[in-house]
Amino acid sequence: LWKYLLFPTGCREAAWSHCPRGHVIGATGLYIRAQDLVKHGMIYMNGGTYEGRRILSAEWVDTVLSRGYEFKSRAGGRAYGKGGMRGQMLLIVPEAQRVVAWLGCGDNSLSDFVTSYED
Repeated sequence: LWKYLLFPTGCREAAWSHCPRGHVIGATGLYIRAQDLVKHGMIYMNGGTYEGRRILSAEWVDTVLSRGYEFKSRAGGRAYGKGGMRGQMLLIVPEAQRVVAWLGCGDNSLSDFVTSYED
């Protein structure tokens, strides 16, 4: 992912958890700065591009968003979100052209916040 996603978007730091055998756990355990997480959301909001550069195919972005592979529909379909452990959240609001990320370190999930998203 460094070669195809993180370096092309200018991410400075990222790390993943590893299993006891040393393999990266790809589905969870990502440690990344909020600024760089927002870039991930921008790629999806912009149909697979970041600053004019194609990162993901438009077909893949459509598949992910329409089938809920990575992001769940939020706010009655007006936004997409992906929550993480300890309150992390990436929220994409296409109609407002906004992507917001927040990191947390609590016992409660902040991802429930977006169920009440209003203008």
